[in-house]
Amino acid sequence: MAAAFPVVVEVALTSAWWDRLPERIATSFGPDGSPSGYGTPLGTAILLAAIQALFLVAAVGSAFARDRR
Repeated sequence: MAAAFPVVVEVALTSAWWDRLPERIATSFGPDGSPSGYGTPLGTAILLAAIQALFLVAAVGSAFARDRR
């Protein structure tokens, strides 16, 4: 349950601030730190949720693997 908390926070904050988000959000940066790629608010929210879900699956899988030993 605690491992899913970051995903819940991301969804809640994105929903609360949806009207305040810019039309283009920087999603990747060049070596000098300047933005080199942009995404929409929805695409960026989905990208963040997908990355967090991968970490969630890894954490839960690790916990189950330890229980089997």
